Amino acid sequence: MSKYSAFRNRVKAGGETHLDGFRNATKRQIRAYIQNSPTRSEVELLQLEEQSDKTYTLIPAETKIAIVSDKETFYKRTILFLPDEDVQMGSYVKYDNKTYLVTNISDVNGYPQSFVEYCNQSIKVKGEKTEILTGEKDIYGKPKKITVQPEFYIPCVSTSKIYSVLDNSQMPLPEGAIMIYLPYHKEIDIPVNYEFQIHGDNYQVTTVNKINVLTDENGFVYGYLEIRGQRRQNVK
Repeated sequence: MSKYSAFRNRVKAGGETHLDGFRNATKRQIRAYIQNSPTRSEVELLQLEEQSDKTYTLIPAETKIAIVSDKETFYKRTILFLPDEDVQMGSYVKYDNKTYLVTNISDVNGYPQSFVEYCNQSIKVKGEKTEILTGEKDIYGKPKKITVQPEFYIPCVSTSKIYSVLDNSQMPLPEGAIMIYLPYHKEIDIPVNYEFQIHGDNYQVTTVNKINVLTDENGFVYGYLEIRGQRRQNVK
């Protein structure tokens, strides 16, 4: 027996190993299961797109077929996509007229699942300051300029609880604290001490955690920010 016979036995004529063949067969089964499932649904991927006024708004990007199931009512759901059509963390997904944020993923044996949380709030974001000409001149004959800073709202997940790794449960945050999950975007900055409102209450950012901001093999940065805020006294 040739010393290469074991390798030849593992590799098919087309260059596909038995392991590859098993994986591809599994993917075909999953694809058929989703496509033929009576519970099959359509979900819409959304993306933030820059507007002419330097603000950002959510627009439809792509529609995918998937199987959606509730994890904790409609607030937390699991979405099973077709093989090789997984969605990255930090993506927006629209389902049943609700916007969700992908906060975790799983791709075990060709089962690309996204774990999503309902975007129950929107946070006001301030864009970059720029100077524009007013068309007028000052007393010295120089063109007048004004400083403008665009403001816009984007959906976010707001919660008063955090996940505890120790006992695999949700723990309440201290009184007056809040956690915001917001997609990472290189043009959107939420710094420490930034102030925002939720339900009419004023909050100030105390920490911005980037533990769920990742970089893929092509250098593309994706994921979401964990922004912790502390309630402040409302100014009348």
